[in-house]
Amino acid sequence: MKQHLLCRAGMQPDDQVDYKKIRSLPNEDESWFVKTEQFCKPFPEVKPHLEAHRDWVARLRAEGYCITSGYRVDAEGKPGGGGLMFFAARNYDEAEALVRNDPLIANECVDWRLNGWIAEVGDVQLR
Repeated sequence: MKQHLLCRAGMQPDDQVDYKKIRSLPNEDESWFVKTEQFCKPFPEVKPHLEAHRDWVARLRAEGYCITSGYRVDAEGKPGGGGLMFFAARNYDEAEALVRNDPLIANECVDWRLNGWIAEVGDVQLR
């Protein structure tokens, strides 16, 4: 799986990567944030930017960001419910700045919303 993430980030398996940088929990000075999105353009127009989005997230993970991204599905497991990105940042402004660099947002492919998230019962750890 690590090799797959690296290739998506434009890196080769032989490239030097510090896997200790791939974080699963926020640092003490960070909080969780959630970006939800829904395509606002036809899929053929979105597709190249979706690939760029995946590469962008994989690159951020390799750089040490605590982040994961995926798509929402309906009751039958079919995509089409939009996307969700879960990540850590020090504050809302930092989170928004990061999100605005997302290729899907930069290319106006999605309607999106950013929220902080505070655990009430339990917590989350990324893998």
